[in-house]
This record gives sequence, C-alpha cells and structure tokens, in this order.
Amino acid sequence: MTKNPVAPIAVIALAGVLIASLSVVFSASPAVPAAQNSAADTQLATIKQYCAGCHNDRAKIGGVSFDGITAASIAEHPDLFEKAVRKLRGRVMPPPGSKQPEPAAVDSLVTWLETSLDAAAGQAHIPDQVVLHRLNRKEYANAVRDLLAVEVEANELLPQDDTAEGFDNIASALQVSPSFIEQYVIAARAVAVKALGRPDARPSGWTFRAGPGTQFTHVAGLPLGTRGGILAKVDLPADGEYVVNIADMATHIWGNGMEYENPLAVTVDNKVIYETVIVAKKT
Repeated sequence: MTKNPVAPIAVIALAGVLIASLSVVFSASPAVPAAQNSAADTQLATIKQYCAGCHNDRAKIGGVSFDGITAASIAEHPDLFEKAVRKLRGRVMPPPGSKQPEPAAVDSLVTWLETSLDAAAGQAHIPDQVVLHRLNRKEYANAVRDLLAVEVEANELLPQDDTAEGFDNIASALQVSPSFIEQYVIAARAVAVKALGRPDARPSGWTFRAGPGTQFTHVAGLPLGTRGGILAKVDLPADGEYVVNIADMATHIWGNGMEYENPLAVTVDNKVIYETVIVAKKT
C-alpha cells in the first residue's frame, strides 16, 4: 500500500557521357570561406582545364556543363560528383586518348571532392531551425513517474503520437492541435488526482489475500531473503491514517511451524513500518 508524494570532376570526360539523359547546368553560388579559397581554386582550375572543353553550355556532353561551377556546386549535385569520384579513381575519366592531368593532380582532386561531399552530407542533417519538442506518451508517463511517483497509462490518457521515419520522438512530427491540448489538460487532471488525492474521499478499505501454495518460498517482488507473504499495490485516494490488519497470524494461515520463530515485516514503498516475531507460547 502506498501514498504517492507530490511532487534536437570534376574530370568527368572530355569526350564521353557520364550520365545518360542528365541535364545539369552549374550557376554561380556564394563564395566559400577564405581559408578554403586556395584549395578550391586549384581544384576548380583542374576541372575547367580538363573537363570544360566538352562539359560547357554549348557542347553539354552528357547533359553536364561546368560553366559557372563553384565549390558550392558539389553540395548541390552530390550524386553527380559521387559518380565522378568513382570514375576518377578508376582512371576512366578523362577518357583514354584525351589530355590527362598528372596522377598527383587526380588524387588531389579526388581527395578534395570526397572531403567536400562528406562535409555536405553532414551539413544536410543539421536542421535550419529548432522545433519545440513536446513529450510523446512514453516520455510523458516517465516524467510523471519521476516527478510525482505516480504510475499512469499514457496510452489511455493521450492520443497516439505521429511518427517520422519510424520514430515517435521526432520534434517536427509531434504536432500540437487544440484538441490535443484539451486532451493534455484532461490527462493532467487525472494525474493530479492520483498525486494529491481526493478531498472528498470517504473511508474505505482493501483486502489482499495470499496466493495459492505454501508460505515456505520467496514471493517475487518482496525483499530478497524473505519467504512467504503478500505483495499488493494500491493507490490511496487521500492523505490520512491507514491501518494494516494481518488476520490469523497465529492460527490457520500462519499456523505451520509455530515451534520456530517466524519474523514478520510490513513494508510500504519498500520501507519497513512494522516488525514482529510470531512464535507459539510455551505452556
């Protein structure tokens, strides 16, 4: 029994098609940070020297034009440059017979492209804005339990949470509507009643009985080292004085083994509130 307390390519090809039926035109983009300008300018110069002869607005081989390409273009067209990296690593672009850059220049270009692609992929997962995150039903029940020591069935009090990509704790998916707020108010009232009790509660009582079998073995849920006993859970309706009566301690129910001392303890919220020893009197 318990009273609960209150309580977020670039060398693509000089003569060849990288992607069939692909049409890409690069336009000017904001400049990259000053610290990266030198490396970016070097790699962009390699792209323009070995690629722009075929991949320009006029020829547009493979549907690709590098006119106006900037470092920011890599993040805007990651799929295109991922394929370009694979072709550069395999030394299939620029195609055989075309003017080829130095192997060190190709390796440097590949490294720069991969670094830029990785940075763009990481940045893509950073939201532009932080969305206010409300609690889902599981989080609500956990918060109530931790703050007020009250166990509630949030699935019965609150409507089902929306999901995003299989998760029900994504802030952008946890919308709040007027009807949802109303349901939260109703849930808060139910939680308050369980936490504070009812001022108009009348005297009442509960009876708990031992389970089937003997009292010689440990009962799951009771303190380790004990045997027998009764485990019960009850939400008391209000503050007050509660009396625990244990019937037939020395007769019938508890009569076996009376020639030995039988310690008895009563706990509430795992705290011992009463202890005694039951033993038959010698005559």
